[in-house]
Formats: sequence, structure tokens, C-alpha cells
Amino acid sequence: MKKILNIHSFLSITVLVMLLSGCKRDEGDVILQPRNERDVVEVMQRETKGDFTMFLEALEVTGVGKQLRVEANQNPTKRYIVFAPTNKAFGALLLQLGTASVSQTDITVLTETVKAHIYEIPNAEKNLKLSDLTEGDYKTLQPGRDIYVNFDCDGNPYLNGKTIVAFERVSKNGYVYGIEDVIFQPTSTIAEILNSDPDLAVLNQLINKAGLAGVFADASKSYTLLARSNAALFDVGFDPATFDTPEEIAFLDSVLRYHVIGGRVFGLSVCNEKPYVSLLGQDIQLDAAGIIGGEYNDFVEFTGQNAHFA
Repeated sequence: MKKILNIHSFLSITVLVMLLSGCKRDEGDVILQPRNERDVVEVMQRETKGDFTMFLEALEVTGVGKQLRVEANQNPTKRYIVFAPTNKAFGALLLQLGTASVSQTDITVLTETVKAHIYEIPNAEKNLKLSDLTEGDYKTLQPGRDIYVNFDCDGNPYLNGKTIVAFERVSKNGYVYGIEDVIFQPTSTIAEILNSDPDLAVLNQLINKAGLAGVFADASKSYTLLARSNAALFDVGFDPATFDTPEEIAFLDSVLRYHVIGGRVFGLSVCNEKPYVSLLGQDIQLDAAGIIGGEYNDFVEFTGQNAHFA
């Protein structure tokens, strides 16, 4: 019996050694490790909730992925938040660009797109994650392609007012957030949107008549414009042809300024009834139901380069 037990023990040890030796790392293999010991690229490679092969290929083709991996090992203080589009999202981008694959996409466009999805966490805040951010613009690795982060009433994060974050993964050099959209920064100013939308033609004429067109053409300033349609303006007697005298123009100017809020106000982030300061300098009440000034209910949002309008 003793001999049999010893044989069993020997076989157990042999199997254990074989299993352990089977875990030896070969060239190109990835050692089993918890997520917080993997870099952001490895986390995306192992993710099961989303397929990121196209974004990973873009990272490789552009060399940005190598930069992230090298820095994970050589510069441990460098940490990133990576917003990773799924294959569905990246495929829609390629369709829009008219290219059949990642490898056939213009390298400059590809590099700018990839970098526009990566935010470098400041050294002083190395453990910072998305939920720790406050609402506002954040500079990505691509100059001029900031990401605007805001939150709904339940604390769920949104990117540029619409992109929904599906999940969060931690890595040894930052965080990965799965998203179902490729992030684009709006390219049109409010003035350009007004000029191109026929349903806002009357409002655009009124803005020009009041001399406010230049305000909305400035891409460096952010505003929220509570815009009314042609029919709605005519219903309340705001016909551009009826404003001629200095007094009438001054009245028009004050009314229009009362419909403008400095900064970005997304409907999904309006959680409690509270006043916002208008460009006229007077408060205007907004609440979670989309009621504006106690009477309007028209939170249909369009995003512009220098904010958006509802």
C-alpha cells in the first residue's frame, strides 16, 4: 500500500511539473495575469465583452499601441484613459471614409483618430478614472481633438454629449472604456449650423439683424442656444421684417440673448430645476423634464463646434 501511495505521489508531482512547464512563456505568448497587471493593449486583447481587433490593428499600424506598451514597462508613471471603439463602431468609420480595411486607411487620418481616443492622465492624479472627472473638455494625445465629458442624472458618463460608455476595465497603466461610437469632435460652429438648417432660417435672420452672428461664429467660445423653429417664431410674432427701429432692434437683441447660455448645457445633465445665467445676464430656469423657462419642452439637441443648441 505504501508503495502505491508513493507512486501516486510521484505521478502527482510529475503532472504538476508538466503543467507548470506548460505555462512557460514562448515568443508572442501572454502569461496569465490579472487585469491590473496587464497594460491597456493587453486588456483590450483579452476583453470578452467587446471585439476590438480593428482598433487594436489601428494602434499597431500607427505605432501608438507600441508607445503605450513600451511606456507601461519603461515609464510606469505614464497612465492613460483609452476609449476603445468596438469593431462595429470602427467599421462604421471605415464605411464613412470609403476604405475597405484599417490597413488601407490613410495613415494620417488613422493616427489622428486613434490618438483622439486616448487621454493621458496627469502624473499628480495617476489613479484618476473616468468617474473621477468633472464635466468639461479633456485634451487627448491628438492636439485640437478634445473630448467633452459629461454625466447624466444617474452619474453615467457620456462623451461629447452622446457616446455611451459600455464598460470599464483597469490596467497597470490606466483604464480602458469600451464604446460603441468613434468619437468625433464637431466641426461646425453654431453660426454654420444656423446657416445650413432651413428650419432655423428665421432665427438666423433675426440673429443677423440683431448683430449677433459674430458671437456664434467664434469657435473659441462655448454657448448653448435655445433655438426656436421658423413656425414657432412666426407664431409669436417674430418676423424679421418687423424689426427696423433702434428700439425694436434693442428689444430683439435682449430676447435673443435671453435664449443663450454660456457654456454647454446638455439635456441629460439637467437633473434638478435650477437657474442658468443667460447671455443677457438674467437667469433662465431649466429642469430635468426639458421645461425651459416654465413653458417650452423642446430639448432636441444638435452639437456644434462651439457648443450646441436645444
